[in-house]
Amino acid sequence: MSRQPLDFSLNLGIDNSRRKSVFDPWIVLSVFLLSLIGIFMIYSASQSVEMALRQGVYMIFGLAILLLVSFSNFRKMEVFYLYSYWPGLLLLIIVLFFSNENNETNRWIDLGIFTIQPSEKIEIKNIKNLEYIKQSLISVVESNTGTAKNIYDPKLRIAGKTGTAQVKSILDDNKYQEIRENVLLRDHALFVGYGPVEDPSILVVAIVENGESGSLVAAPLVKKAINLYQK
Repeated sequence: MSRQPLDFSLNLGIDNSRRKSVFDPWIVLSVFLLSLIGIFMIYSASQSVEMALRQGVYMIFGLAILLLVSFSNFRKMEVFYLYSYWPGLLLLIIVLFFSNENNETNRWIDLGIFTIQPSEKIEIKNIKNLEYIKQSLISVVESNTGTAKNIYDPKLRIAGKTGTAQVKSILDDNKYQEIRENVLLRDHALFVGYGPVEDPSILVVAIVENGESGSLVAAPLVKKAINLYQK
């Protein structure tokens, strides 16, 4: 199969004709409420009504774009990604000519009504980053050196990331052995995973307080939840 420049394959089953678009009002409501809380926090920190209103306008536009994209076919838009990459590169060059008060290069382009940070936009347009992230998450479970290889199951492929969160900050492993005698001071166990890899339908996050091991304690819980969801 021939490969085109910046060609990619996310293999997310988006082309599956059996998949029906389902509008979930609770997700939209959650995003709206979280955004609203963010605007109140901005106003609380800045005491600027103008900034809060501006962020409110951005929120409305963002929600409109969110709804539009949610009902679109991702695969049919592939052809536009290569061409949308070049404006991003052009913005990275243009930003070099914008300087601040100290005549230093600015990272932002001020258009008056709003500002643009080209470096952030180019990251979004580089869709291949998603493929790299996806392969990394898969290797966590399917690689021989993966931290969650213990939950690998060829019949139910899962991708994810293990983690731990310290309850008490310790740099010395020997010190931790002493501290872990107190169960309440042991690390929290974390794992976030989605599946099946071929056609993802659910994402699960498990946090086990004082569980210590994300791979041995949290990951099996996520696997069990995804497995039950598929039945």
